[in-house]
Amino acid sequence: MSEFIARLPIVFIASCDEAGLIDVAPKGDAPGFVKIDDCGCLLIPERPRNKLMFGFRNLLRDPRIGLIFVIPNTSETL
Repeated sequence: MSEFIARLPIVFIASCDEAGLIDVAPKGDAPGFVKIDDCGCLLIPERPRNKLMFGFRNLLRDPRIGLIFVIPNTSETL
């Protein structure tokens, strides 16, 4: 899984808003932008050009999160 994550250019992050509705936001950059620390935690950076903070606000209120990792032009996701 860590090799797959190292190759991906995009991840979709799902969180719940205050009404319980799902908000899905894409996060992307050059392959390798998602890091895995020594404890196995995923480190997904926020980029300055992304001016929407809905997902992070949602996560402060409700820590449940859904992630789907995608490599375009492949049939696999994680």
